[in-house]
Amino acid sequence: MITYFITNQYSHKKFVDFEIHIPTIDSNTIEVQLSTWRSARYQLQYYAKNIQYFTVTDQKNQAVKFRKITKDRWQVFTEGIKEIKIRYNYYANQLDAGGSWLDEEMLYLNFSNCLLYVEGRIQEEYEINISLPNNYEVVCGLEKSKNVVNSSSYREGEQLCHWQLKAQNFYQAIDAPMLASAQMQHQSYQVAKSDTIFNVWFYGKVQPNWEKLIADFKAFTQKQVDIFGSFPEPDYHFIFLIPNFPVYHGVEHYNSTVIVLGADESFDTPDFYNNILGVSSHELFHAWNICKIKPKELMPYDFTQENYFQTGFVVEGITTFYGDWLLARSGVWSKEQYFNELKIFFRRHFYNFGRLNMSVADSSFDLWLDGYVAGIPHRKGSIYIEGAMACLILDLEIRQSSNYQKNMDSVMLLLWERFGKKQIGYSTEDYIDLVNEVAGKDMKSYFEECIFGANDLAARLNQALQIIGCELFTSYSPSSYVRDFGFAAALQNGELSIELIEPNSPADKVLALKDKILMVDEQPIFENGHSRLSELLEGKKQAQLTIIRNGKTKKISLEADGKAYLPEYELRELAQQTEMQASAFAMWIG
Repeated sequence: MITYFITNQYSHKKFVDFEIHIPTIDSNTIEVQLSTWRSARYQLQYYAKNIQYFTVTDQKNQAVKFRKITKDRWQVFTEGIKEIKIRYNYYANQLDAGGSWLDEEMLYLNFSNCLLYVEGRIQEEYEINISLPNNYEVVCGLEKSKNVVNSSSYREGEQLCHWQLKAQNFYQAIDAPMLASAQMQHQSYQVAKSDTIFNVWFYGKVQPNWEKLIADFKAFTQKQVDIFGSFPEPDYHFIFLIPNFPVYHGVEHYNSTVIVLGADESFDTPDFYNNILGVSSHELFHAWNICKIKPKELMPYDFTQENYFQTGFVVEGITTFYGDWLLARSGVWSKEQYFNELKIFFRRHFYNFGRLNMSVADSSFDLWLDGYVAGIPHRKGSIYIEGAMACLILDLEIRQSSNYQKNMDSVMLLLWERFGKKQIGYSTEDYIDLVNEVAGKDMKSYFEECIFGANDLAARLNQALQIIGCELFTSYSPSSYVRDFGFAAALQNGELSIELIEPNSPADKVLALKDKILMVDEQPIFENGHSRLSELLEGKKQAQLTIIRNGKTKKISLEADGKAYLPEYELRELAQQTEMQASAFAMWIG
């Protein structure tokens, strides 16, 4: 067994101290590795940069020779030594769902950031021992136990408790984040068809409406369990951190999720509550889709380098679509609420012009390059949004091809039964074959256009929506400059900055992203601190803008070409639906 001891002496400094005891098993050398990325974030992270010191001793506390052989890997010379002790610290100063954080009120660790593993011994049991103030509660998906320690040696004046966490192997250890604090609120629930205990934990200066929250969580959880027939783990933990700054981030784990949402001052607003529901439904769906149903390229995870795969549209795209869809199907959201979310979703899809340059499959592959940042303009699609659009279209087309007997639930259930339950990774070809089987026909056109092609999907989506008696309704901005010139601007730090430009529009010929608009036809853009852009450009087909670009003032001429740009899309029910369409819509919305 590999054993960890975790302490911290001065929480305000944010350094967490680690000591790892490793039996050498009569080897002359061992190599220890810190992960260079974490699950659910397919991007190199370079966690080793947060380590301040690193030492190695034997069982007698005598120094042992070692050397660093890569950016996050060390070789230790162990000839004649029965056990080594590695001591190091980690700077825990990243408060989001994938980071680690230490302050005077809590300790939050994603073990993927900070635990070393021994090369060749990743399947050994791991024991993690943590010293904490006695009044702290520990929230973690691992098996845990607590003992009071009559000592205050490492933090003067505090009575400590000793928590012990046990993991079957390293993979389980780093897929179980831990939050420890004296300020935890907790409720639990169960649903039919499952013996799983679902736990909801909140850290922060908030007071949840537990009755409503648990009722809504039970509803969407039940709908998800109904799809798959069971839940894959005996317990599950929703771990919420609600800080005092704006943030929206969730990360899935095998039997838990960490969700960081802020700012706490907005906690009681309807929008904040909808965010809680949306991200929670999304992350719970991941308990099947990625935590168990994995692309073959990720089995097992190689934490030393990139793990390229094409099926991010399955991992994140399908999950993104299901997260909101299931809130509507379970009755947690009304039809009107869901349609409003779809309007936001359509905007994110159609205003990402990178989808026309790179397919969603290739965008998945390029996650490791720049998948989580904006990157250069219009380079790539999003596996989340473009993948969700592909899922919506596929669900509707399967309904039609199967005479309304099957849908995306059928696809996910087969993925679970054939791959997830058996812990067999699926390939892109496996997914295509499975979809063809469920649809009852060759879906080549769908995959070529929606997955492996970089195409405008508006026409195909609108055609698919007819199946459920709906249409993709198009409208244009009331601001004529958006419609006629094809750009949008936003206030940033007291300046009006160009934030969106449709390719090949009049604006695209003369404006650049981040240009700052000063004047329109020699009229100042601001009056009493308010933008007059809409007023100054209203109805005009030509205009001269004074802008700042790269620190220089320039004058440019805009000229409309008679076309309309940057349309808004929303889902609407057809005024006249056939009986079949009405029935299909009722089944689709749940």
